[in-house]
Amino acid sequence: GAAIALYAISGLSPFATVFALLNDTIRSKTKSGEERPESGAFITTLQRAAYSFGWLVGPVVGGLLVERVGYRGVFFTSGGLFFVGLVWAWRQLADKAPERTHQRAAAGRLRLAEVGLLALLFLVGLLLFAGDSGRIMFLPLYLTERLHASPSVVSLAFSLTVLGELLFLPIAGRLADRVGVVVVLSAGIAIQALFFFGLGASGAYWEILLLQIPYAFVVAASSGVAVVFAQGAMSSDRIGITTSAYLVSFGLAPLVNILLLEIGRGAGRLNRVFDALGLSACLALALVLLIARRRRRAVEGAA
Repeated sequence: GAAIALYAISGLSPFATVFALLNDTIRSKTKSGEERPESGAFITTLQRAAYSFGWLVGPVVGGLLVERVGYRGVFFTSGGLFFVGLVWAWRQLADKAPERTHQRAAAGRLRLAEVGLLALLFLVGLLLFAGDSGRIMFLPLYLTERLHASPSVVSLAFSLTVLGELLFLPIAGRLADRVGVVVVLSAGIAIQALFFFGLGASGAYWEILLLQIPYAFVVAASSGVAVVFAQGAMSSDRIGITTSAYLVSFGLAPLVNILLLEIGRGAGRLNRVFDALGLSACLALALVLLIARRRRRAVEGAA
């Protein structure tokens, strides 16, 4: 019971706040000439690449620590690192707080149109992250029950994607800064749809293994470039809430997969689940294009 309560508290992690703060910092440095205006997506995806690096290295370091200091030692070490990071961030940001031009807007109520836009951003995140969590949930079942693969082989498929993220995240960020956030995000979502349709049609392990490499670009788009897209959906005074509206769906997306469990009962029906996740990606793409069109019209109207 205590472990569940602590895990629930860990859900208060300021993940969305970090991205919002990063965006504010980039804007501030751009105004002062310390950063180029076209480097926002690249910097954001670099931050997300650091997160992926932690996922890659963390289990290895954690395993070594367990052997030396035990599980309690691992928990205390992790807590200590979080505390050091908190103190460092507080000291670094104390004298570099972003401009508080958004106070008046933050104090005002959201307009109905803004609420609708936030709902659309949440829905986009829900559809995309349902695919990502669905991959984690259903792909091992498909590999072990349908293709009779060993656990080590399953691990290899997921490790390929994490390694690919370290490569594709900076590339996706740089491309987004040059050709546009909407273009790169749309490409990533389209690849996600093709990925799941490909899984549904696959019948050999090597086919699934090949699909894991381009999926790294999907992660780069949905967890890196998409954050910049969400932050640009409304005015800079709403950075915090637009970032949160998109990223909060990450924690709720597995609930969609629970509903899909009924569709996928039995290894022979998992293909239908993959097809459903592919269709959800197509719907997310349509919503992204709708939001981008709405934002473009708003900017043109303001001009």
